[in-house]
This record gives sequence, C-alpha cells and structure tokens, in this order.
Amino acid sequence: MNLLFTWKRLGYALCWLVLLLLGSRAASAQNSPPDVTVTKDGTGNFTTVQAAITAAPVGRTTPYVIYLKNGKYKEKINVPANKPFLQLVGESVGGVTLTYDDYSGKANPAGGTFGTSNSASVTVLAADFSAFNVTFENTTGVNPGPQALAINVTADRATFRNCRFLGGQDTVFTGGNATRQYFRNCYIDGNTDFIFGPTIAVFEQCVIYPKTRNDGGTGGYITAANTPPNQAYGYVFRNCVIASNLGTTTYTLGRPWQNDASTAPVAKSRNKVVFLKTKIGAGVVRPEGWSTWDTGTDVSLITYAEYQPRNFRGQLVNVSQRVSWSSQLAAADTAQYQTGTVLGTWNPCAASAGVCASFAPGIAVANFLASKGATSTSFSWNACWAVPQVQYELLRSSTRKGAYTSVSQVLAPNDTTYNFRNTDALPAPGGSYFYYLRCSKAGLTTHLTDTLEIAR
Repeated sequence: MNLLFTWKRLGYALCWLVLLLLGSRAASAQNSPPDVTVTKDGTGNFTTVQAAITAAPVGRTTPYVIYLKNGKYKEKINVPANKPFLQLVGESVGGVTLTYDDYSGKANPAGGTFGTSNSASVTVLAADFSAFNVTFENTTGVNPGPQALAINVTADRATFRNCRFLGGQDTVFTGGNATRQYFRNCYIDGNTDFIFGPTIAVFEQCVIYPKTRNDGGTGGYITAANTPPNQAYGYVFRNCVIASNLGTTTYTLGRPWQNDASTAPVAKSRNKVVFLKTKIGAGVVRPEGWSTWDTGTDVSLITYAEYQPRNFRGQLVNVSQRVSWSSQLAAADTAQYQTGTVLGTWNPCAASAGVCASFAPGIAVANFLASKGATSTSFSWNACWAVPQVQYELLRSSTRKGAYTSVSQVLAPNDTTYNFRNTDALPAPGGSYFYYLRCSKAGLTTHLTDTLEIAR
C-alpha cells in the first residue's frame, strides 16, 4: 500500500476522532469515520465529488461515507441507482457548496438542450442516500428565469440534515411516485415552484426563504406538488419557518402542478400539501394562502391545509381570507400527519445516526447581493438560520486579491431577524471595489461569502 496514502487515511481518521470528541456539527451527523475524503487542494483521496462517487462500491447495505472538506465544488454530480447508502458529510454547511449553472433550454454538450430534470446540479437516483452539512446550488436562480434545479432527488428513503438548497425556479425536485424523502433542519430558497414533485416528503424544522424577485415581479409560489392519484400523502411541513424577504414579492404556499386546463381530467394530480405549526414572517404569504394553476384547475382534487400558523410574535395568523377550498385543521386532524404515519415503515431517525439529534444552527448567509446607485452601493443578504449576536462584517479591497479592510459591521439582534442591509460609497471613476462578508460569532464556524465587484 502507498505509504503517503496510508498516512492521509490515518490523518483524516484522527481528525474525525477529534471532531467527535469536540462534538462538532459535522461529526455529530453520523458516527462512522469517512471511507474517503474529498478536498480541493489534493490532500484527500479525491479532488472532485463525482470522482469519489464513481469510485464508491455498488450495492451497499450500510452507509458509505464521503467527507467533503470546505470548498466550492463546481461540477455536475450524479449518484447512480446502483450505489445505495451513499452519504455525503460536509465539513460545514456554509463552507461546502456543490454548484452548477445548467438550466432548461440551455445548449447541452451531448446534443439538444437541457430540460428541467437534467438541469440539476446534483442528481440522486440511488435509494437510502443521505447528506449532512452540504449546500446544493444552481446559480441560474440568482434572478427569475428558466427552470434550474439545485437538486433532483428521484430516489426512495433520501435524508437531508442541516443542508441548504439555493436556486430560483424549481430549486428542489422531489421525484418518483411513492418515494419517501425527509428534510430536517434545512434551508431552501427560490422564487417559483421551488419545492416541487410527486414525492411523499416531510420537511421538519426547516427554513423556507421565498426570495425577492429582481425583475420587479410581485408574486411567486413556494410549492408545486403533483401528488399522483391513490397516494395518501404529498408534502408535509412540520414546525417550519417561512421567512420574509427584503422586497415586495409575496407568495402563496403552493399551486397544483398538472392540475390545469391542458391536463386531461383522468390524469390530473391530487395535489396534497399540509403546513403544520408554521412560523410565517410579516407580509410574505398572501392572505388567500394558495393558488390555482389556471382556470382548468379542479379544486375538488386538492388537499391544501394548515394547522395553527403563527407570526414571529407567536400570534395566530389571520386566515379568514384563505381560499374556500383549503382547510384549517383541528388538533385531532393532525394525527394523520405524524412523521411516522406519513413515511410508513421507514424511520429516517433510525436509519441514519444523528438525523434527529438536537440541533443548534450554525452561521450561513445566502443571497449576498449588491446594487449600484448614483453615489453609493447598497448591499443585502439574508441569514439562512436566524442566530442572535452574529456579526456581519463587510470588507472591501481595491483589488480582488489585495488586502481587505472592514467597512462596516451589523450585529444580528435576535433569532427572528433574517434580512440585512448596508451601504458603501462608490469607487472613484474608472476604479473598482471588491467586497465580501465575514460572518462570525464566538463558538461557531465563521462563514465567508463569495466576492462581489463594483466597478465605476
């Protein structure tokens, strides 16, 4: 055996043991040391995530753990159906990003153009997949545009814990009739139908962030479930947060995909989406709550329901203007939506260690954007999890790789504030400024954003 390889494996095993002893979030996701490690700098077993997946064994019945060191991995990733029990564990959710930029209608090097499903940055076709502390991203979603998936999960018994999903239209596709998927302590953003598909999926203690549309559009939709006939459940959101955005874009909780004028009556979906004990930010969800697809929607086929939605002050949301064909559940009605009932014989908390352990959110920022005005630049961003006393420090340099100095600091005041703004003067004519955010709090992993350039 290669001696250098042996020392690398030993070194990562020792690091993993130290992380376990310190109780880090990355290590607590699961109890086994990694089988292989991916690093951008070549000090691990692989430098790309896909290479590690390609080398993974087929037909596993226990998790095969791929540990991802912090870095932005721009690559198209596919987990084939013959590689079940693959587990991705990131060093930190703010530091590990799997990203790409394909979209529906973009030229495909293999011929033709990409459609919706194969636009995904990451595609999972294998059963019993799990991911911890990983960001899945499609950068096409920065502005409203074509369908552009961050992830396509067409697989049964898929689990995500402390992951982020960043995109625009169609961020997360939950594929496959009767497949079951579980998202816990995750962050998902987008602007149109950004959680969609036919799957039975439970979202527990997740943050849903409906983004401000940069095209001036005033509305969007969070979900677009196309639950098939004879499937008892679709989407169940339990104890989630729907955070307000920075602009004037308002949303409904969902619209019924494939229940429209162009779909034959016998083929229409039985769209099922339920939100239980949701915390809803001010002004982000429209009073009517839900949308039809078009005039051909058969609302009698739809199950859209809520149970005790509250605002961030703990008060019940006024639901008096919700559409008449949606429901407000009584306490007795919620028993049928318990996670164990919805997912049947599969218990994700038992299937993968650490999935349902206690959760203390870390620091992660999304949608760090700049808008140049006549005399100054305005910056905006949102926290993925609202953590009080996080310091957001804006740093600036006149060259991309030069020395950066602090321009300003903003301190998160509480655990309900998600959105932040700041400003800085424009550079001199003909010059440029480069900016990034350093987000920190004692005891938590610091998150550094990508760099933005403002030229004049």
